[in-house]
Amino acid sequence: MVSMIDPRTVLPPQLDADQVAALAAAHHHWWTKALPVHEAGHGQASTAMPGPGEVQVQPLGNGESFRAWSVVRGGDPALELVVKVPTRPIAQLTHPLGAELAVLAHVPEGLSAASIGSHEPTAEEPLAFVVTTRVPGRRLPAADWNDDLVAALTRQLARLHVHGGADATALAAVGDPVRDAEQALAWWRTNEPDAARTLEELWPAVLRHQESARSAFDHAERLLVHGDASAANVLVDEQGVPRLVDWEWSHRGDPARDLAFIGGQIHAEPWYVRLDESQIEHQVDVYVEARAELGEPLSSPAGGGVPDAAQLRTAMLRRRAAHLLHEVFFTSAHFHRVAAAGGEEAEFYADTAAGVQQQIRDWLT
Repeated sequence: MVSMIDPRTVLPPQLDADQVAALAAAHHHWWTKALPVHEAGHGQASTAMPGPGEVQVQPLGNGESFRAWSVVRGGDPALELVVKVPTRPIAQLTHPLGAELAVLAHVPEGLSAASIGSHEPTAEEPLAFVVTTRVPGRRLPAADWNDDLVAALTRQLARLHVHGGADATALAAVGDPVRDAEQALAWWRTNEPDAARTLEELWPAVLRHQESARSAFDHAERLLVHGDASAANVLVDEQGVPRLVDWEWSHRGDPARDLAFIGGQIHAEPWYVRLDESQIEHQVDVYVEARAELGEPLSSPAGGGVPDAAQLRTAMLRRRAAHLLHEVFFTSAHFHRVAAAGGEEAEFYADTAAGVQQQIRDWLT
């Protein structure tokens, strides 16, 4: 009898290292796709495919919605792949499972991974996974980021915004900061009332701030953005080149969001870097300069008089602050929720939630 349960609504099989190795061993064609990508990036002539050999698997860690595994076949670490297994039902993901791969196809070379393949769960085969090449580098603690690294990331983001295809994703989110905040708070109050109660004290000040930034969103461009460019989603190689991973929140939206998520008035490990006002302004200036060098200076979709460069810069600074505030305010509720669930990291998340909310209080009052 065929099950009537939609496989997208249930948790897909959670694989251990041996099961990931078996999966990779059954998909030798993954490396057929990976080899040209590797050679193109290193200026090498065509070489022979690695033999099946032993598949070596190592855990890379857990993200918001996926558990990632490093897979090396044939003993060549240069051909390392990443297999990501969803840790929630597919229907609960922000994007369809293969959407990240579609986005990666539009991302400028050298900025992220290359897509290899994906599998949506079916009644016959409930496995779900996404496969990409490995992005070189490692995550740095937020405390280790300096002005040069923030500037390097900012230039990479400018490349993404200019050269990332506008049709890379159908999702669009350039909104109204007040409406977005009100909708987010309503979601927390309905779905997570205990965590939502931790937001109530700060809500009036947050709302006032977002209301004051509202007019700046008239000048927001709609470009391909990563959507979650915090320090935790950036890998830095030995040459200091930053690259982005975890494109779950990518969409056509406001570039100021990508600038904001690295941090600023709010800092917290491992996500948000401490930046003062002058450093934030410097980041925006680096971005404006990079956009001009790429032949696509800042512009505004707003009607009426065309704003000058200084007005566009000011609007971007205001939107950047609004995006950061929205992110850290509602993420603090998530931290409270994780802490309340208990576990080994409960104390860390409780302390982080309290610290973030105190910084918001200091910022807005």
